[in-house]
Amino acid sequence: MSDIKIPGVNSDTTLMVDKLMEVERIPLEKMETELDQIKVEKNVWQSLSRTTNEFQNAAKSLFGFQNPFSEHTAVSSEPEILSAIASRNAIDEDFDLIIKQKATGDRFISNSLSTDYRVPSGDYSFKIGDEEVKLRYRGGKLEDFVRRLNDKDESLLRASVIRNRADSQVLLIESLKTGRSNSLFFTDDSIQFGIDTGLIRNARGESGEIAISPETIKNWESGDSKDYEFLNNNIVVKSGASLSLPLNNPHETTDGAVIEIEYYVNTISEDDFKTPPPPGPEIPETPGISYRGITINSSGYSFSKPNWDEPAPPARIDDMNVFFADTENGLMPLSPIEDHQTLQKVTIPLGGNPGKINALNIRNNNNYREIVIHSAKVTNPSLRGDYEAVNPLDSANDAILIMNGVEVIRDTNTIDDLIPGLTLNIHKPSSESVNLKIEPDTEYAKEQLFNFVVKYNDMIARLSILTNSDSSNTAIIDEIEHYSDDQRSDAEDQLGLFRGEYSLVRLKSSLQTITSSPYETSAGNQLVLMKQLGISTNETGSGSSTDISRLRGYLEIDEDKLDQALKEYQGAIKDLFGMDTDGDLVIDSGIGKRLDEQANAYTQTGGFFSTKISRMDYDLENKNDDISDYKDRLITYEANLRRKYGNMEALLNQLESSSSSIDNFNNQNSSK
Repeated sequence: MSDIKIPGVNSDTTLMVDKLMEVERIPLEKMETELDQIKVEKNVWQSLSRTTNEFQNAAKSLFGFQNPFSEHTAVSSEPEILSAIASRNAIDEDFDLIIKQKATGDRFISNSLSTDYRVPSGDYSFKIGDEEVKLRYRGGKLEDFVRRLNDKDESLLRASVIRNRADSQVLLIESLKTGRSNSLFFTDDSIQFGIDTGLIRNARGESGEIAISPETIKNWESGDSKDYEFLNNNIVVKSGASLSLPLNNPHETTDGAVIEIEYYVNTISEDDFKTPPPPGPEIPETPGISYRGITINSSGYSFSKPNWDEPAPPARIDDMNVFFADTENGLMPLSPIEDHQTLQKVTIPLGGNPGKINALNIRNNNNYREIVIHSAKVTNPSLRGDYEAVNPLDSANDAILIMNGVEVIRDTNTIDDLIPGLTLNIHKPSSESVNLKIEPDTEYAKEQLFNFVVKYNDMIARLSILTNSDSSNTAIIDEIEHYSDDQRSDAEDQLGLFRGEYSLVRLKSSLQTITSSPYETSAGNQLVLMKQLGISTNETGSGSSTDISRLRGYLEIDEDKLDQALKEYQGAIKDLFGMDTDGDLVIDSGIGKRLDEQANAYTQTGGFFSTKISRMDYDLENKNDDISDYKDRLITYEANLRRKYGNMEALLNQLESSSSSIDNFNNQNSSK
């Protein structure tokens, strides 16, 4: 009995259960492989959807209100003096501008202070235009005061401490808003603080008005001549006139004093100097006679007029030194005038120490100019109410520029309300004219077209790889030179993955048809195809042998041809990619429009890609449920196997024990 064995039982029970479970796990492994395949396909569909979205966005960017063909750029002949930014609303145009003055803000520096200088407690206020910075300070070191002040309003006021020597320091305080209307004023306890530190002092001068009226005007060098006239509260100084315009009271000038004059120039044409020819003698008419119904008219007198030699116009005299300051120290020539036909406001610094100013004198030696003066006064821009800056590094001034002969004044160096669609940025003044040219931004348009071609070719490459009929032929991948090793490996794994998806084949064919079809533009037959831009398949030529890669439908660019087309037909290129053909203000034609519509059927919510991916999600969910159920079944099945084989092994042990007992009994009987 001890030799009785049950195959698969005894010591081989565990191994037998494992072998049986391996067989049962085969369907599970198959389901897990199918699950992995679904995940791979879902990832590929998602990747293709992203590629299509990128391509669609590139196509969409070429038409509509964001199209690059409406962008403009502003080119300055002197960008270090003036630069500009053009918007889409700018108009192609040239401007000549002269930057006479840059807008500045007040910058005051104190006298030297000891390094242990302490700011007393108080209520410190600084007014800049209509705004105010206030600080209630308990007293402390200058560095602490500056830090607290800067924390109040970083857009209005800035202060800083500068160690000008090893044992001293100075305080710099400046307005961050430019323009004369944004002058810096000290109020409350700031006044005494400013006086103590040498930032400001009591003003030593005031404005001096120059009266312009028939009652106050005086002849200067022309005797009793009346070579001037009053017109609309302006005085017209004619050729040869010399006048004196006295101040209401003689004005004591201080450092920083200026004369402000508003004037313009009337230029006189040479035609005004022409002398008409003499009229000649007046000859009375000679009557005819009538006799018996016959009338005989007189033939009149006949004579020859002498030749008329028109005298030449007077030689032109140009003397731009028109304005002079009559001071107690003598006559001071002021800056020369400029030929402006519109009212200009000039600010002329009074350098040196001219002393008292009695009058503004005008001498017009020009024979082809009349000087028209609107107003004049002596003032000091550094005055701040009853105080003036002691050491002004800069004074608040407006930006002044001349555009097409017209003086323009702004309180900022960033001007966006002068030329529609253009923002000017003034960097520094200059007497040289700056040419500003607004033109289409061809470089940006070219960049966007290049981006479109790249995205289009990526789209065609992806579709060609996924729908390739031969999954072992990697030639289509080898042709793509810009792929990295990882991209090449992924492409090889995806080669021919969707070769049965005819929707993708149709999509590729539709894209190629759209890009090669003609469209209406404003240039007529000069531009109806993208090929006329220098963008098409096989654009750069096929060479002496056939290049299979050129048959894939990739777009190529002839850059020289594209540059020329952008230069000549940028407006028509806009039409080529998107145009309103029926006047309803909705774009209904063009390459970009058609490509966007074609791609939208695949990328929109509920479109081809989202439906595919949703179906994949459904399949993944079902497959995961099947796997989970089958795993539960395997657990139950294995437990049942182990229980059954455990029972069999226990029964076998009992049989072996009984067999041993029988053997022992037989052995005992045999020995007896």
